[in-house]
Amino acid sequence: MVNIIQYTNLALELSKMSNSSFGIHKSWIILTLVLASMCMLFLASSAALIYLQVNKDLKSIQLPFLFYFNTLLLLISSYIFHKVNLKTINLLNLIYTYKIILYLSVAFLILQSIAWFNLMSNHIFSNSDRLSGFMYFFSGLHFLHVLGGIPFLTYHYIKIKNLNNPLLLLSENESAELNFKILRTYWHFLDLLWIYLIAFLSVMIYLF
Repeated sequence: MVNIIQYTNLALELSKMSNSSFGIHKSWIILTLVLASMCMLFLASSAALIYLQVNKDLKSIQLPFLFYFNTLLLLISSYIFHKVNLKTINLLNLIYTYKIILYLSVAFLILQSIAWFNLMSNHIFSNSDRLSGFMYFFSGLHFLHVLGGIPFLTYHYIKIKNLNNPLLLLSENESAELNFKILRTYWHFLDLLWIYLIAFLSVMIYLF
C-alpha cells in the first residue's frame, strides 16, 4: 500500500514538471522509470525461478513453437523501427511504419493467445506445476506490456494521420519526433525483453 502511494505521488510530481526539467523531457524520465521497474520485476522473477530450479523443485516443460515464431515478429518490428531515418522520413511514410508495427503487434498478441490455448489443450495450465506457472507469468506479463503500448501507438498513428501536411519531414515536427523516439525505445525494450525471456526459459529447461 505504501508503494502504491509513493508511485502515485511520484506520478503527480512528474505531471507538474515542465517538459524540459533537469535538461531532459519529462516523457523520457517517465519512460526510464517504467522500464527500470519492468527490469526489476523480471529480474526478481528470474532469480526466483533459478532458485527453485537449482533446488529441483520444478518439472521440465517444452516452450511452444509459437513462442519462437513470435520472436521473429518482434525482431521484424524492431528492425522496421530501427531503419527509420529521422532526418529524411516524412509523416506519410511514418503513418505506414506505425501501421505495420500495429499489425505485427496485434499478430503477436493473437499468436500468443493461440500458444496459450494449445498449452491448455495439452493440459498444461498455470497451476500444473511451478515452471508452467512461471512460463505463463513471464509471457502474460510481457503480453500486458505489449497490449498496454498499442493504445499509445494507435493514438500517435491517428494523430499524425489527421495532420494537414503529410509530406512534412518528421524532423520538422518536434512533438511527432519525440513521440516516435519514445515509442521506438519502448518497442525495442519489449523486443529485447521477450528475447531474454525465451533465451532464459530455454536455457533453464535445457540445463535442468
